[in-house]
Amino acid sequence: MRAARLFLRYAAQYGVPEIVGFVNSPPAAWTSNGKSCGGSLKSASTQAYATYLADIVTHFASEGVAIDHLSPMNEPRVSFSACNQEGMLVPAGQRDDIVRAVGHVLASRAPSTRVIADESDHVDKFLSEVPQWSSSAPAPSATRDGRAERGAGHGHVARR
Repeated sequence: MRAARLFLRYAAQYGVPEIVGFVNSPPAAWTSNGKSCGGSLKSASTQAYATYLADIVTHFASEGVAIDHLSPMNEPRVSFSACNQEGMLVPAGQRDDIVRAVGHVLASRAPSTRVIADESDHVDKFLSEVPQWSSSAPAPSATRDGRAERGAGHGHVARR
């Protein structure tokens, strides 16, 4: 972790134009199984999780590192139940609640940091699920009322 924080500080110091933070899992106390893998965020912990993420963003800001974009979930369709890495399952119906809660807290505590979501592992799944979880728009849109500013996703390439 120490090396990662040092790398982050160097990125800011050397003028990396955009710094994106993402989260694999909330603290284990807020997950359904008490682990940072294989579970999901307890609905009752959504606001605490949003505040926790804002605490992290403001901590780094106080050290001169501005986090431009924050993704509160990574590969939300995967639970990582084998616990080979941190990760949490985020059902489509819960994603809007998380994005809005994080967006609202960031709007008041770190207004220059924008929410991106949902870091899906497959673009086709992301496109089919956004209407299920974004209760106010057919796709994440640029607003400050808690909705995600940008959609984000990624894929993995297998080597042969």
